[in-house]
Amino acid sequence: MDVLHELKDGKYTGEIVDITTEETPDGYPKMTWLLKIISGKNDAACVEKKFYLKNQRVIDFLKKELKLIGFEIEGSDELEARKSEIIGTKIEFTAQRNDQGFLVLYAKGAVKGAAKTAVPEKKKKAW
Repeated sequence: MDVLHELKDGKYTGEIVDITTEETPDGYPKMTWLLKIISGKNDAACVEKKFYLKNQRVIDFLKKELKLIGFEIEGSDELEARKSEIIGTKIEFTAQRNDQGFLVLYAKGAVKGAAKTAVPEKKKKAW
């Protein structure tokens, strides 16, 4: 899937189609949600929502966003165990540029009444 690196500021509907975790060069875990836009001009295009899990503040933000889309997760082991439940969730999100000019995506909630797409189980990595 092609990933957009430019997206107009605004509100979007998307589906979480993949969640990956990898280590950054400086040794911190980075989690990436691959979101497929499912409405509007960019329908079927993908964007990446990244969490650089360097400190507790970012981990708390990840937990907050997971809760907004309907998943209360306590830690990395639980998240890895429930990743297949999260993938396929349709969410509302906003896109905007931060002060440094980077595209930032914010989850606003799960799409009410949306059916999830079935996904195969993926290999799990801890963070």
